Amino acid sequence: MKSIGGVLILICVFFVIALVTWYLPNDTEADSTPDTCDIGSPISGQLFVTEDEVPFFEQPDTNSNRIVNQRASDALGSAQERTLWRSMVLNAECADGDWVRAKIANADGRSVSWESGWVQRAYVSDQPSPERRAGLIWNVDGEDAFTDEEKALVKQGALRALRDEPDCRQIVDGYYSGDSDQRFYVTCSDRNGDNHFNIRFTLDDVRSDRSIRKPRPVSETWARDECHSAIRARAANPSTIQFRALTGYSNTLGNDSTRTVQQRFSAANAMGHSQTFLAVCIFPPGERPDISILEL
Repeated sequence: MKSIGGVLILICVFFVIALVTWYLPNDTEADSTPDTCDIGSPISGQLFVTEDEVPFFEQPDTNSNRIVNQRASDALGSAQERTLWRSMVLNAECADGDWVRAKIANADGRSVSWESGWVQRAYVSDQPSPERRAGLIWNVDGEDAFTDEEKALVKQGALRALRDEPDCRQIVDGYYSGDSDQRFYVTCSDRNGDNHFNIRFTLDDVRSDRSIRKPRPVSETWARDECHSAIRARAANPSTIQFRALTGYSNTLGNDSTRTVQQRFSAANAMGHSQTFLAVCIFPPGERPDISILEL
């Protein structure tokens, strides 16, 4: 019996060792820097792209093949070349003279794990620019549609938005807002990095040193009351309206402070027959509400 017990103990010990070995982190896999390089010497650290549309090569040679953007190629059904943009951060892997091999690790403020390739040192820096350090990833100077004055003021407005809006971690994009050439928007990634929202401003806002941040949303109570008022105003027989307060009501608040109220209700139509409807009431801050009523 003792020999059998000893065997069982050994089996348990080996099982525990196997489990520990399986769950321990693999140091080799965790380190993205290669121990050896086919060309050049291993390096590490972050590299910040300093220009837009920078070519990305398979070898440290401008005559070599370009790196293929696999995601775009799969989506479009044909080979698409990968180019580098100022919104990207690379993880350095190898160095060879005026060239570095690196892997795309961040794009538009989001962590990614994209292709590795060779890029000329002239297009990357191991230090972020003051604007990037402040959170301005969007290349405002690269917007050809902007005048020089607009570029300067929009950049100033974007930096102010980063200062004034607590939930704006990085600004990754922007442009004219709607059809107006006097209003602009910038797109912020939030502190969690999971969502994006827009902040709108005018050049006069920038010139006057006004605060630039997300507008405050309308209150839920006010939005619900306004939605109910709109329903009563449009109903053929307002006295017959019955709102479904528990299962027929919802309220959501978007990242841009737009509040949306949905309300199911029943009411008699012009013929006196009861029908069920859904009202969708959208309240963008500082703008006219958009209210629609659908027959269910």
